[in-house]
Amino acid sequence: MMFLRPMTRWSIQTGAALAVVATCAFAAPSSAATLNASDPESIAERMRELGYRAELTTDSYGDPMIKSGAAGVSFSINFYGCRDNTNCQDLQFSAGFNTPEFVTPAEMNSWNHDRVIGKAHMDSEGDPFLEHPVLGVIDMGEPAFDRTVERWVSNLQDFLDYIDW
Repeated sequence: MMFLRPMTRWSIQTGAALAVVATCAFAAPSSAATLNASDPESIAERMRELGYRAELTTDSYGDPMIKSGAAGVSFSINFYGCRDNTNCQDLQFSAGFNTPEFVTPAEMNSWNHDRVIGKAHMDSEGDPFLEHPVLGVIDMGEPAFDRTVERWVSNLQDFLDYIDW
């Protein structure tokens, strides 16, 4: 059995540790942009960069809200998990429609049964709503957010067809 001298063993361990650190440093993108629900303007700005209207306002509780639109209709992005109307953690995309005919619970249940994303429900007047919660928007990468918006818009378009809007 061959024993390494203390200096040699130290050199190998230090060299291995430095190699791990260097690999991690080069593997991480240097300008990885992330989004946080605690920074509503960053969410609005990303929506604008994606080509959507994004008006930052507040809801009836004083929490941030973004008014936007796609597929010829308006929708909102509501902020949840807020503390004193700031430091929000979650988002919810939402759109509601005043339909001329009453939508049935069976129709909403059928929609929900066939979809993973985009929960449908109706208000007390029978008007349909589509919502998509996004939990834990804390250091969310732009590609993940972009995919979320893409899926929301796709579901919104499908829902408009579903309710004959």
